[in-house]
Parts: sequence; structure tokens; C-alpha cells
Amino acid sequence: MAGLLPAGALEAQDKPGVRAGVTRLDEVVVTAPGRREPLSQTASTIQVIAEEKIRNSNARSVTDLLAENAVGFMSEWTPGQTLLNIRGGASEGQGRDFRSEVQILINGRRAGTANISKLSLADVLRIEIIRGPASVVYGSQAIGGTVNIITRNSRNTEGRFIQGATGSWGLVQGNAYAADKLGAAGYYVGLSGGRRDSYEAGQGAPEQPLANTAWNRQGALVSTGYAFDERNHLELTARHDGTYDTGFRGSQWSFTSLEDRYNQSVDAIYTGRSIDNAYTWTAQTYFFNDVDDLNWTAFRQRTGAAGNSIDHNRRTQQAAGMKLVPEFRLSESNLLLAGLDVEQARLNSQRYIKAVVGATTQLAPLDNNELDTTVAFYAEDVQHVLDDRVALRAGVRQTFGTQELLTTPNQPLLRTGSRDYDNTTYSAGAAFLATDWLKLRSGIATGFRAPTGSELAASFISLGGAQTIGNAALKPETNTQYEIGFTVTQPAALLDVALFQNTIYDRIGQRQISSSGANTVSQFVNATGEVLVRGFEMQGELDVARLVGWSSIVRLFGNGVYNFDMQDHGADPRLNPIGRGNQVQRMYQYQLAVGGVFGESGKFDVRPTGILRGTMYYNTEEDLLTTYKPNTFFVSKKDPFWIWNLRGNYYPFDGVTVFGAINNIFDENKSPQFISTDSLPYQANPRGSNGGLGNSMPGREFLVGFQVFF
Repeated sequence: MAGLLPAGALEAQDKPGVRAGVTRLDEVVVTAPGRREPLSQTASTIQVIAEEKIRNSNARSVTDLLAENAVGFMSEWTPGQTLLNIRGGASEGQGRDFRSEVQILINGRRAGTANISKLSLADVLRIEIIRGPASVVYGSQAIGGTVNIITRNSRNTEGRFIQGATGSWGLVQGNAYAADKLGAAGYYVGLSGGRRDSYEAGQGAPEQPLANTAWNRQGALVSTGYAFDERNHLELTARHDGTYDTGFRGSQWSFTSLEDRYNQSVDAIYTGRSIDNAYTWTAQTYFFNDVDDLNWTAFRQRTGAAGNSIDHNRRTQQAAGMKLVPEFRLSESNLLLAGLDVEQARLNSQRYIKAVVGATTQLAPLDNNELDTTVAFYAEDVQHVLDDRVALRAGVRQTFGTQELLTTPNQPLLRTGSRDYDNTTYSAGAAFLATDWLKLRSGIATGFRAPTGSELAASFISLGGAQTIGNAALKPETNTQYEIGFTVTQPAALLDVALFQNTIYDRIGQRQISSSGANTVSQFVNATGEVLVRGFEMQGELDVARLVGWSSIVRLFGNGVYNFDMQDHGADPRLNPIGRGNQVQRMYQYQLAVGGVFGESGKFDVRPTGILRGTMYYNTEEDLLTTYKPNTFFVSKKDPFWIWNLRGNYYPFDGVTVFGAINNIFDENKSPQFISTDSLPYQANPRGSNGGLGNSMPGREFLVGFQVFF
């Protein structure tokens, strides 16, 4: 993993103002720790967001970037929240990766957070999205898909870079890096930061900032490497990334809640190979510290009763792990990848509350303290036949885990103790290079998510007074996916199409078991019915100028998904109405990202981008007026909408870029997730409001900036 790019890749990196090439079948992707393979041999759908697209994006976080590329994205109203849904597998809205069905990785190992909004793009080289389960290689949480964020290091980056930008609502941001080789050693140092005040919503909203939507961002990455010889290399990396004093309006539209969310890690990666290349190995050790410091205030509860002036939750997840991945060339046509994963993770939570009026009762944190230990063994074999035109692959993983629930503040009745589990997952597939430009593929894969200690034995009370209890009889969530697809590449074109069916069994959720006035008691349960998602995915690129022989730049791209069948057979039967209540919630029925690049190489270019967010069904937690939510079980249908962005680059000198951008050109007042937006007439019920009455995404936004390579 230390050498994330093949030899010669540095020379192939995109330079400013130079036309980027279309993705090819021989492009190398990272399919497992220690394994780099050409796309022609992969049996699953892999979407690559390359350096050139990242550098020319208007995004300020990984969340924004995935939204621009139609990767199952929902929230963008605050860096404090993200929700991904890929093939029916969903991440957890508050970033708890231990409850997520989408695995977030940094350089091939668990990132420790599912909240990718806290992660900036400053030191990201590329992002690879594996659609579908990848639990054989990556373990728990890799049910719907895997997002592998590959950062810069001393081997894959050279030179120096400075970027700065300013824009609407007091936006100021910048980042810089320097990298060089010093004989057998090398280094990379990157720094980033930014801030923005509260933004204004789009047309139809009051002409004033949407209170409590400001943020600050800070990040740094240092990497140093040493090549002992041409076969052995050690890379050490330390990083910090996070947002601070970030507004969090929540579903009660708070004007006062603030958050600090950050992710820190240290990695040591040793790679080597034998003299005859008969075997290679990767040994990776890591430690991460992920903190969500939540200062949520709710002066009024949803019922209108007095709430709290302080509700401070601090959740810290720390983990240390090791990944040992040798690969053996058993013959000229056979490669066997083996793996050993060991990790121990500790979750620690604290909570302090102060009531607005009356006596203060200290409640338990939103998450209980627990200690999780995981050991897993896996193997994946790839056999090439028919002159290497067919790659047959199969893998299996055996995971053993122990989850120990620990004493938690203000949880006097919590049943502490430990529980063991084990799980087996497998995958099999084939890739057939029918011609030099056509690849056919098919595969089957399974995944799982282990229940957490809190889901097994929790007992906690939410801010609104609702109680949730655990269930010692919970089973892991599991899934089975089938996929077929094809990839067509030409020097000027790419088309990738996939048809899939993903079935998720025993999904863990909450079911209400009693109610007394405003207080309810819910329990974690396995849903009695499965979630079934069938869909169609497409990626396409077309270099029109190269196709017709023009010297100018004319490139088009499109990424999209259409989930034509999305059924939740375990949904509460009280959800309304027939034909809506059993739809998978908080998942786009379809989405699409389209765009292009037009200009003259080395002189200028313009880059329009359109993002279609399709139909979505949602039983929102917002307290809406009865006109919009007549009962507790009402499922709203959000209509589709387009957002258009534009960016222009000018290259006055070699290595220098001056750019300007407009986000949300048509000033749409929408929300990717929430029902009530900041517009009249309000759909929100003011009784439980904590200042506002709606959540909207940013309106029309202007940016200007520069980039310098030297």
C-alpha cells in the first residue's frame, strides 16, 4: 500500500491545463491491501475519482466530491453530517462507522468514521469506490460499498503546490504541500485550513443567512519514507483532519448547537518482495483517534416543553490494528492473496446536561462504552486462463470478534459483559477480456455488519425522553449480492454498465415496544423481512476532441444509478400508504451527475456540472405540521431536482491556474434530505423549534482562487 501508484505513475499525473486521458482497462486500481490490479481483471464495479477531477472540483470535503460524482449521497447542509447509501447499504447519519453498512477506508484500512464531511480533500490523491460488498477483504461494515480514500505520500507525490480561494459568505480556504526525494528517503508535508460564515438559502428564502451553518476546518499530513533497497520500503504517515465550531441545526433547527469533529491517525506500512518476485508482502500497523464533540442545545423539546441549555456529548473512538498481507505467485497464471487482520477498538462516551428550568437530571451518553476485539483470516485466489483473457477469482474470510460492554456514566442498570461472534463471508467472480476494448464481468459476494455492544445490551434515553434498550439475541446483518456488467474502452471513450441485485438480511433497527405519553421505549431488533435492491449503474467518458481530431478540449462525462426495485420487506406495516411504506427509505431511487470540460489545452477551460438528486422516501424525524405529516408513520416522498455548478480555469503561466466558480447557478432552495426548507410557507411545527423552521442547502455561491505548482 505504500506504493499506491505503479512505477512511472508520477510522470503520468495530470498537469494544469493539460488534457486528461479517458480511463483505460489497463488503469491500475487498489483492490486489496498490497494488491494493485488493472481494471481489466476486476470482477466488481469500481469507480475512480482521479486527481484531475479532485483538483478541478468545487467541493470542500469528501462528501461534496462524492455528490458531484453521484455516489449515493444525501446531506450537504453541514460538515457535521453525512449519509451515504450504496446498493441499499447505508452509512449512519452521525458518522458512527460501527453502525454503518458502507465502509470508509483511508489507505486501505478502516478510517474510524463514516462521516466523510469531516475529511477534507487537501491531501487526497484519488478515491476509489467499490460498489457492492467487500467484506472478504475489508471485514464488517462493507455491505453496500467501500470508499477507499488514498492520500498523498513520499512515493506518489513530488514538487510543491499552493492553493487559495475566497468566496461568498466569508469563505476563505487554502492548502499547500511540499514533497521531495532525498536519496533513499523522501517526505511529504501538507497543510490545509478554511472557514465560512453561515450561508444564505436559495430563492424563496428570507434574505438573511441561515443561522448556525458556519464552519472552520483544519488539517495536516506528514509522510516520510525510506527505501532500504529496490525491493523493501517503509512509509510512516501521521495526519489530522477535522471541522471545528461547526453549526448543527439538526431536525429541530437549532440556532445554538455547535460541534467539533476530527479524525487523527498514524500509519506504518512496510512493503517488500522476493528477489524472484515469487511473493510480495505488505505489513501495515495503524492507530486512529476519532472524536465527535457534540455541544447540542435544545431549549425546547419536540412537545414544546422546556429542554436543556447544555447537552454536551463527547464520543471518542480509538483503535489500534495490524494488517499482514502476503501474496504468492503459485504459477505464471495464479496469484494467491492471504491476509491477517487484528484490531482492538475502544469507544468512550461522556455526557453533561443542564436543564433550562428546574432540576437537572444527568442522562447516559448517546453511545455506551465498549471494547471490541476482532481477528480475521482471509484468502483470495486469482487464476488466469485463455492467455490471460479470463481472470477467475474467489475469496473467503473468517472473522472472530469479542464485544465487551463497559461501565458507562449515568447507566447504573447497564448490563456489562462480553459476547463473542464469528462470521464467514465469501466472494467469487470472473472477468473476461473479450477484446482489447471489451471486458465482461460477473460475480457474487456476501457481507456482514456485526452488532455493537450497545445494540446488544444498551439502555439509554435520548434528549426528547425516548428510551432505547438492547437485545442480547441480535444476529449480525448479512447480505448477498449478484452482479453482471461490461466495460467498453476506446482511446477516446469509456462506458461501464452494471446490473445488480443486493439482498440485506437481519438488518438491525429499532422497534417501539411501549409508549406512555411523550415517552416511548424502543428495542434494537433484527428486521423480520429482508431489504431487496435491484439496480442499474452507468459510468461514461467521451473525449470528443480526440475522437474527431480537434486540438481543443471537449470532454464529456456521466455517472448514474437507477434503483428500479427497492423494497424493505421488514418495514413497519403501519407505514403509509400502500406502495410507499415498503420502499427503502433515505435512498435515491435514481441519481445522475453529468458534465464536461471545454477549452484550449494550456490556456483555459470551462467545466459545467449537473447533479440530479432523484426521488427519495423518508419518514422524517422533523416535527412537521399535520398538513405535511399527519401521523407518526407518514412517509414523505421527496421529488427530484437538479443542481448546476460551473467552474472556469485560466492558465497564465506554466504551473499557474486562476479559477472562478459558481455553485447552484439557478439558486435552487432545496434540501437533499429534509422535508422542511427555509422558505414560506413553513412546513415545520414551531412548537419544537429551537430557532429556525427549516433546513436548506446553500444557495448561489461564488468562488475565486488560484493554484501554483512548482
